[in-house]
Amino acid sequence: MSHAGGREPVSDGSFSPRPRVRLVGAFAEPFNTAIAAARTCYASRLIAPEDVARDEAARAQRDAIARSTYAAGHHTIWQHATFEFALENVSRQLIWSFLHAHPFYNSEQVSQRYVTVQAGAVLTPSLPPRARARYTRAVEMQVTAYQRLVELLLEPARQAYFALFPARAKQPEKYRSAVVKKAQEIARYTLPVGTLAYLYHTVNGLTLHRYHRLCNMLDAPGEARAVVSAMVEAVRAQRDAALRDTSRLELLIRQNYRQLDTRCKELMDALKITARNVFRRLLEVFRPLYDNYRDDHLLLRLLTRCSGIVRRRGQTIRYRAVAQGSLPPGAAPRVRHLPEHHDRLHQRPLPRALRPRRDPPAGPAPSPLTPAQVREFNLPYP
Repeated sequence: MSHAGGREPVSDGSFSPRPRVRLVGAFAEPFNTAIAAARTCYASRLIAPEDVARDEAARAQRDAIARSTYAAGHHTIWQHATFEFALENVSRQLIWSFLHAHPFYNSEQVSQRYVTVQAGAVLTPSLPPRARARYTRAVEMQVTAYQRLVELLLEPARQAYFALFPARAKQPEKYRSAVVKKAQEIARYTLPVGTLAYLYHTVNGLTLHRYHRLCNMLDAPGEARAVVSAMVEAVRAQRDAALRDTSRLELLIRQNYRQLDTRCKELMDALKITARNVFRRLLEVFRPLYDNYRDDHLLLRLLTRCSGIVRRRGQTIRYRAVAQGSLPPGAAPRVRHLPEHHDRLHQRPLPRALRPRRDPPAGPAPSPLTPAQVREFNLPYP
């Protein structure tokens, strides 16, 4: 495959050995802790992390505060939660040019002064064959120079060391390691910037966010992108694992939820279904009498909710209903003439839902009413 200018392609972004990132320490509830700190600034008491996730309203307020504080630049709340990473197979270049180029971090890394750098302990990017060979020769030359320089510096370092501590000159072998470390401290400056290191690196949430944004905005080295992406993924994995490991029931109890007593709801559901069925059966009787399918259900619902007086004297019954609302246009005359259709109501079988469930009282059954015996049906407006 040919390339512009006859040049070989650059690195594809992979490395050998691969950087290793582990999250070894983190806040249990970093997000809730940050918002609790923000709310504490304006509260009459200390807000606890569990307070901001107590219920749905508290969580909605938490999310709103998170958005507003971030938009306003009030980012110090995100510095409370910290994350401790164990990083391995990362270069010295990454450490000093990226990780230690931001404020608010803490690192404890392997010392090139006290630990001898071994040959081959260099990060190697994925390069084309010619470029890789040239890179390998260069770093091998630098490591060889480091080892040679340590040997050359041993005698000057020994003389300087025992001149500073003359009493120790009587036991040179005992203090040989200290002399070697002095030589290594000077010779380390010849090591390649790709020399591998391992460290503990602790940052707060804000710094980690800045790492991530810079890696996606600027021309950041591939190693920085790989390491920071792994750090972010480790935090996300820890969050997801916490959600999986936390019992849903325990989480609800901690947020002061209570188990729902469904007995009342079951009763209300039964009542609603029964009322709906009763209304539907009444509508089957009322619909042909009213003879207007557009609003018959509205009118029937209005009539069934009317307050009023029903009186029966012997074979005469009188209705007086007070409608709580306005009748549809043209409905009043039809309603007032409903008694004229009493015979049709009487001849129609009573819906099953309205039939009495108990046996009727002993004695002769009352004779049915006739239209002439329905003396009055008044529907005054409220």
